[in-house]
Amino acid sequence: MLFNTGEWDISLAPVTLLLPSQVSSFVSGPKPPAGTNFAHIENEKYTSEAAKAAQLPGDSGCATWLAAESALIERLDVVPYVNSVVPIFGSNARFKVNFGTIEPSSVRMYS
Repeated sequence: MLFNTGEWDISLAPVTLLLPSQVSSFVSGPKPPAGTNFAHIENEKYTSEAAKAAQLPGDSGCATWLAAESALIERLDVVPYVNSVVPIFGSNARFKVNFGTIEPSSVRMYS
């Protein structure tokens, strides 16, 4: 239904993203079945800010991506509803965790 008819009122569909650019096709652009904008969102401020941010390399685009994402929340086009906390344990080890995943090259074993 999400990517077909649009006959739904609320979805708890998980959308896991690592970069702000990854949400663009879900909140702008063509609607299903031609595209993946399953919520049929038409937010000109988001579209404009996201287009600007996409042209900026690395960290220089962060403020612009934040402005784009804020436009979605201001109009209630999207509502963040959950933040999963997944515990990661180690015994006699130290490691870095990035984006919820252990960074393999950071693992140090201690006895």
